[in-house]
Amino acid sequence: MVLTGDVHIGKTTVCFKLVDWARQHGYAVCGILTQPFFDDQGVRLGLTVLDLASGERHDLARIAPTRSCSHSASDGPRVGPYRFEPAGLRRASAVLERAVAESSDLLIVDEVGRLELEQSAGLHEVLDLVAASGVPRTLWVVRRTLLDAFQRKLPGLRCVVLEATEANRSALHLEIAQRLFADPSQE
Repeated sequence: MVLTGDVHIGKTTVCFKLVDWARQHGYAVCGILTQPFFDDQGVRLGLTVLDLASGERHDLARIAPTRSCSHSASDGPRVGPYRFEPAGLRRASAVLERAVAESSDLLIVDEVGRLELEQSAGLHEVLDLVAASGVPRTLWVVRRTLLDAFQRKLPGLRCVVLEATEANRSALHLEIAQRLFADPSQE
């Protein structure tokens, strides 16, 4: 299943609600959620990645200065205002690799973005692994503007696409849960 929608519409919030619902119903959840982090004045500084299995958070990206400056070879790739941390990308990839290897009831990948789809970087190398894993319930998070590129990247992946909007985002996790965890014998 793919959860899509505009930037800042609440896709990650829908995912958190789905994780809570799944855990309350006894399901094991793994994967990653990406969230912004802010300074004391509420200014966005970057992104963290949350390992849903362990609860650990790691820096994923920081807002980079707009002026050009010298960069070392260890600097990560850039997308928009963000410079991605190589260590954070490695940790996120490792979480997804481990999630595929271990059994879980729900795998969440939040989010597949421009880094993977336009630069073949970031989580690019594990996307095919996750798609081919056979994890029966996988939720991919992809911005609406990148949905076509995602479908071109993984052409064999057959997905139901649900879009988060202002009107449905407060209860969308329940629709996703119903679709992912429906008892096939009742269909």
